[in-house]
Amino acid sequence: MEYILLFSFMAFILVNFVSGLGKMVGSSMGSLGYALTQQLTVGVCQSNCYFNSYTNQGSE
Repeated sequence: MEYILLFSFMAFILVNFVSGLGKMVGSSMGSLGYALTQQLTVGVCQSNCYFNSYTNQGSE
């Protein structure tokens, strides 16, 4: 009987741990996606361009 109680307690802790880990990974991927979207957006820059190979650099 004690084994069933111990097993159910460990299963409860494990389920909560996996749930929290899933939320954390989802949040991290969302933040990473937002950062990459902001950093990899192609646009026109007048000076101090990070990527000098853009063909539209300073063409305004």
